[in-house]
Amino acid sequence: MACHAPRFVKSARKSLMRWAALYVTLALLPLVLLFVPPRLPGRSLFVEYGVGLGFVGLALLGLQFVLTGRFHRVASSLGLDTMLQFHREAGIIAALFVLGHVVVLLLYRPGYRVFLDPRVDAARALALWLVLIALLLLIALTLLRRRLGLPYEWWRAAHAVFASAVLLIGTVHVLRVGRYVSVPWRQTVWIAAVFVALGLLLHVRIIRPLQARRKPWRVVEIRRERGSAWTLTLVPVGHGGLRFDAGQFVWLSFDPSALTLQQHPFSLSSSAERPEQIELTIKELGDFTSRIGEVRPGRAAFLEGPYGAFTLPPDVTGAVFIPVAWESHLS
Repeated sequence: MACHAPRFVKSARKSLMRWAALYVTLALLPLVLLFVPPRLPGRSLFVEYGVGLGFVGLALLGLQFVLTGRFHRVASSLGLDTMLQFHREAGIIAALFVLGHVVVLLLYRPGYRVFLDPRVDAARALALWLVLIALLLLIALTLLRRRLGLPYEWWRAAHAVFASAVLLIGTVHVLRVGRYVSVPWRQTVWIAAVFVALGLLLHVRIIRPLQARRKPWRVVEIRRERGSAWTLTLVPVGHGGLRFDAGQFVWLSFDPSALTLQQHPFSLSSSAERPEQIELTIKELGDFTSRIGEVRPGRAAFLEGPYGAFTLPPDVTGAVFIPVAWESHLS
């Protein structure tokens, strides 16, 4: 395996640089569009700086929906676990950018406080206050979920609702202010970008689960392992199983509803040469995994995947892996 490491690292580095360049380009695209004619007269440096923070913050927030899209082409080169960890950090940065937009503008142009004054425009003020509260909750719940004992499923639902609300209200705010999007083609770009972002959310939360329901699995065995772990053995129902590479993982759910929030990632612990029967070895770590031992044979299960970029090259006949503890915020 060692002889493949330099090649793997070099390839991964190139992929990372390409995707990073694309990410930065998309994040800064709103600022680039501002310099496309027709251009408006500039204002004070700090006001334009505050406006720029808001535009970039909204762009970063929209890209959050891309990071959780579970696209095989991106995940195969970067690793879905890496993307989800980056999603967490980038989300906090996006929220801080939008909050910075508000703080900078209020400090250097106090007249903008009318936007938050319900006596001037109650609907606008209520919407913008909702954005500020949602942003603070997004940051707080992301950092303190475990400490607060908030179940992952409720956090996941709140996360999607708050982020969607901020993106929608932020876009409406940009369109209503209209200074930099008065030209129809700019309005079209903003609206299209929002529809793409929300479409990705719909794809991950609705369409993907519906596709998984077409190929159900059945639990045929569950056995206790050492170290507070359990191994589930599943067989396909009405289909040929799942082809995967050693080292990959799947998202597991037991709920037949496409709207389920109970979907969690687990590594495949069985042989990749037996797609007709797979095993998942799950350690009791979180609120969902602590009840995995209660699963009984015969229960229906649904899988989405496989995912994972850290796999064995096809010409490797043997390898030794040393497990390293990694605490996922998804457990």
